[in-house]
Parts: sequence; C-alpha cells; structure tokens
Amino acid sequence: MLTIRRHHIIISILLLLLAGSLWLCWVIFQQAETYYTQLNATRLSPLGLHVFINETPPQNDKIIITLFGDSRVAQWPTEDNRVFTFVNRGIGAQTSVQVAQRYDAHVKPIKSDILLIQVGINDLKTIGLFPEDEAIIVSNVKKSLDEIVRDAQAEGSIIILTTVFPTGEIPLQRRPFWSKNIDTAVMEVNDHIHSLQSESIFVFDSYALLVDENGRLHEDYAADELHLNQAGYRHLNRSLNQFLKSLNETNNS
Repeated sequence: MLTIRRHHIIISILLLLLAGSLWLCWVIFQQAETYYTQLNATRLSPLGLHVFINETPPQNDKIIITLFGDSRVAQWPTEDNRVFTFVNRGIGAQTSVQVAQRYDAHVKPIKSDILLIQVGINDLKTIGLFPEDEAIIVSNVKKSLDEIVRDAQAEGSIIILTTVFPTGEIPLQRRPFWSKNIDTAVMEVNDHIHSLQSESIFVFDSYALLVDENGRLHEDYAADELHLNQAGYRHLNRSLNQFLKSLNETNNS
C-alpha cells in the first residue's frame, strides 16, 4: 500500500515538473517570437517611418501637445479637452536613437506647442546583454535626449521631459538577461534629464510618481516589468493634467 502511494506521489511530482517545463517553454517561445518579429520589423523599417505616414496634423486653435517616444508613449492614453489637443507619436520597442532620428518625419510637421518625451528604457535594458558597453549605451541615451531637445527648441516648442519609468519585478525567464546595473543606469539618465531643466524645458518626474519603497515600479501600476497598466496611466495623467494646467497658467500670466 505504501509503495503504491509512493509511486503515485512520484508520478504526481513528475507530472507537475513536466507541466512546469512545458509552461516555461511556451513562455520562452512567446518571448522569442516577439523579439524575432521586432527584429525583422526593424530590419525592414529601421525607424518605423511608415507608421504615421498617412496621419495629418490637427487643424484647430487648441494647444497641441505631442507625445514622443517608445511603447510607454504609444500606450499612453490621453483625451483632448477645450484647451489641449494630444498627438501620439510613440512606437513600441524603439531605442532613443531611433526616436531621435525620426523627429523630422513624425514631429516636425505637427508644429507642436508642447513636446512630451519618454525614451531610454529600450536602450538601457540591453545592458544585461552587453555589460561591456554600459557606458556607451547610457551616453547614447543622453545624446539622443539632447538631440531631441535641440530639434524641439529650434521649432520653438515647450519641452516636457518625463523621467524614465522605474522597472518592475523581473520575471524568471528574463533574469538571465537582466542586470542590476540597468536600474543604476535609469537613475543616471534621470539625473541627466533633471539637469536639462530650464525656462523652456520642464521635467515631469514620472519615475517619482511610479516607484515604490523598494525602488521598483509599484505593483499597482505594473502591466509587466517595463510597462504600465491602466491604473498606472490614470495615476500619471492625474498629475500630468495638473502639471499642464500650471504650465499653461504660467505661460498666460
């Protein structure tokens, strides 16, 4: 009787291990498929210039705010009101270098009154893959931010730099390709963003709004380790709306 029970326990454990390995293989396959698709899409169109090719700038007397950046911008919900019209020019998976290089195609024609920028994490997350290039990766993010700022200033736009969002809990399948230096690099880039603040450049500290007491993306706001859920964006937008209201009142005074 004990032998039969022992066999049942062993079989149950083996089945659980098999189920777990199948689940992990499926997760890894899904992630590999995503990155393979992104890689080939980038090879076909390195800057994604085709994404907004048929979209025209808004034609009204409202203040035009363009959101510019990566997937964190692409997923950022906004709603026009009697004062502001929002234009989204975010493309998922893009690095700051790609974003900067498509400014002329995707932002310049809009003639934005205000340009809101969120970039950097897609560069910085590669530090886990290329640790020897950490200094170069961080430097490229800073240079790209500086380039976007110069382009926007040349157009006479008011600039809102949003600090790079904190990263969330790293899932098991991603940990072999992750590095604690990524979070250090996020802080270094955010320090650079704060250093750019001036009379025409404003810093919206999204990092401070989203981070928890452990220095990670607050679980209430996390869709995954890199992206926000709807609650996260609602939380950001509540503060952003006040930020924009204050900015508009200052400019009109």
